[in-house]
Parts: sequence; structure tokens; C-alpha cells
Amino acid sequence: MKSFRLRLALLSAMISAAIIAGMATAGLFLFKRVLLESVDLELAVPVDRIARELHPYTDYRRVFRNADIAYGSDIEDGKTLLMMRHDVTGDIIYQKPDNWITAVDPAIWEIEVPPRRPLRESEEGALPPHLFEHPGFEKGKGKGKAKGPPDFQSESPIEYHDIETDGKHWRVGLQRNHGHTVMMGRSLAEYQSEMSKLMKMLFIAAPFCLFFIGLGGWFIGHRAMKPLAVITDTASSITTRDLHERIPVKRGEYHEFANLISVLNLMMDRLERGFTHAMRFSADVSHELKTPITIMQAELNSALKECEPGSREEKALQTISQESHRLKAITGSLMLLSQAESGRLVAKKDQISLSNEISDIAEDTEILCEKSGLSLSTDIEEGITLTTDKTLLHQAILNLVSNAVKYNQPKGWIKISLQKHSLSSEAIFRISNSGSGIPTDEQDKIFERFYRIDKARDRSIDGFGLGLNLSFEIITVLGGELDLLKADSDETTFQVRLPVDN
Repeated sequence: MKSFRLRLALLSAMISAAIIAGMATAGLFLFKRVLLESVDLELAVPVDRIARELHPYTDYRRVFRNADIAYGSDIEDGKTLLMMRHDVTGDIIYQKPDNWITAVDPAIWEIEVPPRRPLRESEEGALPPHLFEHPGFEKGKGKGKAKGPPDFQSESPIEYHDIETDGKHWRVGLQRNHGHTVMMGRSLAEYQSEMSKLMKMLFIAAPFCLFFIGLGGWFIGHRAMKPLAVITDTASSITTRDLHERIPVKRGEYHEFANLISVLNLMMDRLERGFTHAMRFSADVSHELKTPITIMQAELNSALKECEPGSREEKALQTISQESHRLKAITGSLMLLSQAESGRLVAKKDQISLSNEISDIAEDTEILCEKSGLSLSTDIEEGITLTTDKTLLHQAILNLVSNAVKYNQPKGWIKISLQKHSLSSEAIFRISNSGSGIPTDEQDKIFERFYRIDKARDRSIDGFGLGLNLSFEIITVLGGELDLLKADSDETTFQVRLPVDN
């Protein structure tokens, strides 16, 4: 079933889901960036300090000892990696834990080592061979001075890379200074844990957020559709008997709904005028034809008495008399229908025995069945009473019985039943007959005025298409319901539900 409120709630949830997804993606990106920047900041200070301490004249043992004191515990806990490299010789002078650098892409930290200049003969023995001797260091007069290549004299900015060793992810900071390379890594386990917690929170919170957003959309849709519900209820309660009713316009009503109500009220004004004219015409025609038809029937009866039996004139007058009776029945039915539709059909409220009334109708039906070669079976519960108009009810039930007899098969059957519903205070009358049924596409039209299914239009079958319509209107006026329960190739069943006295 399509529901505007449901679609509004789903649309709200979908739009909100897209917004939440976008914001969550942006939030995760920013959170990741902030965490990485915090890790980079943790790496920048120690890497820069160690790089500044490493130069050709330093005591490396002091640098190593300071590094062990400052970062030894983190290295042992698997939180930190540290490597120092002499860029001239290409030797790694410090590495903890051992051999971790072998798992790192060499393109990240290796550089081309310039060739070492051999010592001149005059310099041999001047300085003891030193593993960490800086290139270009020469013995001069007075004191030594460093004359290294320009690339090794300048300090490079810190570079940051993401690496993976032994299945663990690390963030490393690398800086080159004075011919040395320092690379320190921080474990990203805590960072990944924080990211996992955040994503878990998002996945848990998102469904609840979407649920409440959808609920809010449903509530907003309900509030927005409330004026339409009032319009629907009012419009559905308007029938042909109260076409004068109009949809009220409240003060402060929204412009869109006020325009809709105004258009609907104008439409009902036009419908009321057209329907009133049609009913008035039907009632006036029925009333005006009543007197001429009565006079015509009286003259025909007088003429028939004066005609010679079996003459051509007698047959013609009999045919005219039959048609006048048919015309009188039509005008009488139209009069009742116009009164019922206009609300002027007043039902008398008398307490009657519905069981006895249906039994009397069944007796009359049995006579009709004998003439037509039909079989009749009845199942009438005794003691059912109700307050209604006996004459109108009798006519409505008799129309149904007449149809069951007329539209039946040769040597067919008719079933009449009357039962009181065990749960509700209703009497249920059913009449069934054998027959060829009613086509499915025509079943919703059988209660329309002057409607007859094609095979029933033969003038050899008495009727003019008002019986079911008249029964429907009368039963409605009496506060009951008339329905077609079954209409297949074997059986046709009509049901009447009437409120009964307790």
C-alpha cells in the first residue's frame, strides 16, 4: 500500500543517511588527519633534536646513551623504532630494534653515498683512522675544519612516511643533517584503535539516528497531512442525501489547503445543482406520468370489455395494456428512487417479525417456482424481529426473489435462508439461485440504475433494470447492506444484512 507519510519518512531517512555518510566521511578524514598530525608532532621534536646532535665532532656514544634513556622503554614495548645512519659511509650506526630497517623500502631512507677521498701521504698518520670521519676534514695549521660537500652541510626538512613491518603499521619521520640520517617511527596501533572505536560508534549510532529521523519524518508527514485527513473524512461522509454539506475552512488555514478546500466546495456546488435538477426531473416526470397512465389503463380496460374476444383489436389492446402496466411500474420505481436519493423517502418504524415476513415471501416464491419448474429450499430461523418499514422491506426482498426466479436455469433451484449473526446484532438474509452467473467485469455495475447484463436484455424476460438498484437504495435507507456474495457459473448469491432488535 502506498503511503505519502511512509515515503516522506523514507525520503527523510535517505537524505539524512546521505548527509550523515558525507559528514562521517569528512569527520573520519579530519580525525585521521588530526591523529596523524599529532603523531607527526610527536616525531618531529626527537628526530630534530637527534639530527642536530649528530655532527662530525660529536661523541656518538653520548647520543646513543641519551637515545636509550629517552626511548629505550618505548622501543622495548614495541611503540618506537629508531635508526641513525652515517650518509658518507652508508653505515647504520644505531638501530633498535635490530634489523627492522631491512623491511623498509630503501627508496625512503637510502641516498647515494659520495666516494670517499683517500688520504694524501702527508696526511697519513696525522689523524687516526675513524669510522665516522667526515669527508673533507683536513689537518691544517692550528686546528682542523670541516669542508664537507654542500649537500651534507644543509639541514633537510622532516619527511613523513607510512611503513609496515611484521604486519604492524608505523608512522616514521626522517631528517638528514650534517651527513647523517635519523629515522624514528611510532606505532599506529593506538591510532588505528581510536579509528576503530570511532567507526564502531558511527556504525552503532547511525541506525538509531536514521530511525529517529525517519520517525520525525513520519510525525512531520502526519502533521502535514492532518488537514488532508479532515478533508478526506468530510468528503467521504458526503452522500447524495447530504450534498449540501461542505468542507469547513478553518481560520489560519494554510494557503495551499484553503485553495484545495475552496476548489472542492465549488465542485460540490456544481454537483449538487446538477444532481438536484436530475432528481427533480425524475420526480416530476414520474408524478406527471402517473395520472395519464392511470387514465390510459382505465380506458384500455373499458375498450377490452367492448372488443370481440379473439379479435385483432383485443390482442392489440392487451399488448398496450401490458406496456402501460410496465410503464406504471417504471414510474413508481423512479419515484421511490428519487425520494431515496434525495433523502425524502421516509421509512416507518414498526416492529415486525422478520422471520414471519421472509416465510410469507417464501410461500409466494414457491408458487412462482412451481410455474417455472424450479425447486425451492428454505432455512429460516424463528424469532428474529426488527424495527423497520415493512412495506419497503417487503418490496426490496421481493425484487431479489423475482430476479432469482427470472434469471434461473430450466429445472434450476432457489435457496432462501435467514439467520441471526452469533456475534453482531444483525439478521443475515441470503437468496441463492442456479444460473449462468454474472461476468466479473460487470459485477460492480449490477446495482446501477437501468443496468442489465447483455443476456438479460431480452424482452421475453420481464424487467427494466431498476429492481436491484431499488432494493439497494431501500436496504440502505433501512440501515442495512446489500451485497453480491457469489456469481459464478453455478450459483448466484445475494446477501442482506439488517440490524435487529436485541
